[in-house]
Amino acid sequence: MNHRSLMLGALWVFWVGRGVAAGIPEVDYTLRPSALDSSTATLQVSMRLRGVPAGPDSPLVEIPLVSWNVPTAAERLPDLQGSDAAGSFTLSARDIGSAPAIIRQWFASRSLSGEVLLRYTLRPTGTDAARGAAPPVDLRVEADAVSAGAAVVLLRPAVPRARYDIRWDLSALPAGSSAVHSPLPDGGEGPASMLDQVYFMAGALHRHPEVQ
Repeated sequence: MNHRSLMLGALWVFWVGRGVAAGIPEVDYTLRPSALDSSTATLQVSMRLRGVPAGPDSPLVEIPLVSWNVPTAAERLPDLQGSDAAGSFTLSARDIGSAPAIIRQWFASRSLSGEVLLRYTLRPTGTDAARGAAPPVDLRVEADAVSAGAAVVLLRPAVPRARYDIRWDLSALPAGSSAVHSPLPDGGEGPASMLDQVYFMAGALHRHPEVQ
């Protein structure tokens, strides 16, 4: 085998690898918190989904009704809408499973094409541990910061695996605000359950010890 054959073989492996990677759905979240008091605070979540097959008979996104013994965003999204290359579409919700493991899924009103954008806005519930003992993963505002667990507020694609990324838009927060979230396991590629380990916070954050 000559050098040219070796080079072509290496390029073939490279492009095959890229093709396999490209076949994995991608989901980018942009989190946009606004205001830092419990009466007016909101969290806008924008989702960009690529490569997620969906339509009237195939769910686009889903989330359990309860996670970490905390009610999720599922009950607070009655009129979820989205858009794709063909324009706007509506989504309808259906539940699968039985308590306490019920999952709410959303189905698009038509077949989808290209990149899909979903956007929804949540407010802090103002209720601690409504179902009993639970970690503080519900959407809340405390000490000039908004925080939550991704398991409670982020819809996830109805696919076995995807590549996830979380970004921030702090333009609606006071100057000097910052944000942080737990690192995504395995570089952000894997089952949606990896989001259950992610916690985030934004606002007037402090570092200890303070870095000069």
